Amino acid sequence: MDAGDLALFDTILCEGGITAAAAKLGQPKTTVSRRLRKLEQAVGAQLFERTGRRLRLTRIGEAFATPARDVRMALAAAQALAQAQTGDDQGSLRMVAPFLFGQRVLVPFLARFLSARPQATASLTFEQTPIDPLRRNIDLAFSVVRPEAPYLIVQKLADFDIALYGAPGLAARVLTPDDLPSLPVILTGNAETPEVTWTLAVGPQTHRVTAKVRATVNDPEAAATLLAQGLGIGGLPAFVAQDHVASGRLTPILPGVSVGKVAIYVCAPPLRNQIPIIRTFLQDLRRDIGATAFLNTG
Repeated sequence: MDAGDLALFDTILCEGGITAAAAKLGQPKTTVSRRLRKLEQAVGAQLFERTGRRLRLTRIGEAFATPARDVRMALAAAQALAQAQTGDDQGSLRMVAPFLFGQRVLVPFLARFLSARPQATASLTFEQTPIDPLRRNIDLAFSVVRPEAPYLIVQKLADFDIALYGAPGLAARVLTPDDLPSLPVILTGNAETPEVTWTLAVGPQTHRVTAKVRATVNDPEAAATLLAQGLGIGGLPAFVAQDHVASGRLTPILPGVSVGKVAIYVCAPPLRNQIPIIRTFLQDLRRDIGATAFLNTG
């Protein structure tokens, strides 16, 4: 049994089919099919049930999924160990991040990081859905949801406070938390709801406020645009609101008051965080975020 064929089997699983696996590996589909048949001959049983264009794991295929993943993890670890011999000013960074965090926080930092390291290269893809970096051969995957896969190295990069903002005219009407229920809300979320209840953190104390929702959008940037039009008040992380505040379109409401937090996690395949350029990138990024106003609510 060839370990390379086990790795190919794992790629078919990850990519969802032979055609996609062939494209991922840069091999002809016929070659991938032939190598899969070779592995099945070595196993002595079919690993997939073939129904039209769909593949479904057999019971023995399900059993072989774990050792196939272990081969992928071993290859990833070996790759990381090899790359760990390079300096922190060279090498390549492959990253995936949510759009807003990537655009507003990660890209400006990446520009400074690469400018100081002429020999380093990077690729950054924006995706809203969390991915498994081991399956995609990605160095770092950023997400607002903590990854659950036990084999990944997961760190919480930062907690960003959610503060209240509104157009200057509306913001001026809020002097205390008791003024909030009289104003319409632009809510960032995936589910429609007629009202929202905020738990305001005012120093060591909390204050619950319920207000009516005028519009719900599932994108913070879209919410910021509606807020800037004076259609209501709403909560945003500072890295989304900052440009609107700088231009005068939005004003912080009750500065210093938080209505929640959004966490940013970063995960990496096994041993990948030991590669010097990746380790330095994360250390410097954490320091850069901590030095900005992104973590403040006012």
